[in-house]
Amino acid sequence: MRIDSIILHSIYNYNFMLKQKVGFDTLDKQYVYNLSSRGGALPPDYTNVKTMALMSYNAYLELNDTNWEKVPYNITKPINNDLDNVRGYLFKKDNVNIIAIKGTTINFVPDAFAPLRRTELVNNTKVIKDYYTFNQEAFNNPTVKNDRFNDNMFFSCCYYKQSKDYIDYLNNNTVCHTERSKKICNKSCYTESTNIELNYINIITSIIENMKKDINFDTETVVFTGHSLGGFLATVLGMKYNKQVISFDSPGTRHYINLLNLQGNTEQIYHFSHTADSIAHGHCGVVCKIWGYNLDTECHIGNTCIYDSKKKLGYFDGIRYHQLKWIIDYILPHWETDFPECVYNKECKERNCEKWEYD
Repeated sequence: MRIDSIILHSIYNYNFMLKQKVGFDTLDKQYVYNLSSRGGALPPDYTNVKTMALMSYNAYLELNDTNWEKVPYNITKPINNDLDNVRGYLFKKDNVNIIAIKGTTINFVPDAFAPLRRTELVNNTKVIKDYYTFNQEAFNNPTVKNDRFNDNMFFSCCYYKQSKDYIDYLNNNTVCHTERSKKICNKSCYTESTNIELNYINIITSIIENMKKDINFDTETVVFTGHSLGGFLATVLGMKYNKQVISFDSPGTRHYINLLNLQGNTEQIYHFSHTADSIAHGHCGVVCKIWGYNLDTECHIGNTCIYDSKKKLGYFDGIRYHQLKWIIDYILPHWETDFPECVYNKECKERNCEKWEYD
């Protein structure tokens, strides 16, 4: 089955057609720094960041997948206990352990129709075109439903009021069931979310505690990485275990973490993204909501490292630019000579959540 690439391109860039304005706070220079001056077991330079991106991409795949990207680590082990929730791999070399966590698998257009790229002659000129073929694996992936459950919990302005998926899980807190003002969000309902068994933070923490039987977290180097939802989970683990994090294009991590009042070292956390990724910057809007995703947040804990792909490469907003393979192929190569600046505790407003009150 094929879909006209022009129509699909329009769907991918729906927000652009609506002419939604995307802005970024001006970087406060007092927080911009030389990467080598900050914490972290591995320098967050081009080589290490590229390796982490490839590992994060592999976290979406099976070990025998033909799309698997080679990385300079000689041991690779799955970390997941089940197939329908948190998944990923441990990459190990000597006493260096990289734990890569899978992000969201989705079953709508961007994943369900995988691009098949080929070169054609148009007026005697070679032109690269994308054709889209149905990807049955995306519809069959067992993590899809649970990934979305956690996406909406972590990245909504007020998860329990924006989705009905959580009502049955919040029976211990009657406030969460009370129909008050639609724009008042109770912080206790966020605290209550930590008691939900399906909360991926609980699942990944259990996985890591089990891994500590084989990895000495005190003497060995441990780094967490991941893309999108996986990047958020990596961030939480970095704070919990005081370890370095290199994550990619996650929606905002600060909102949920602050509402839970989670504490931990954030100086070793590096979040990389680019400006054309509308999911990472809270501008997926109507497109995501149609498919049941409330991806509202954009602000981050720790170091924010944003590459201006719109200004430097001429891209415009689109959810297709959230795909990690796209980022690896078309964004990351530019970083070898034009590495993004990182800003610690970057000033940022959750623009989609400004009308909400939190008590």
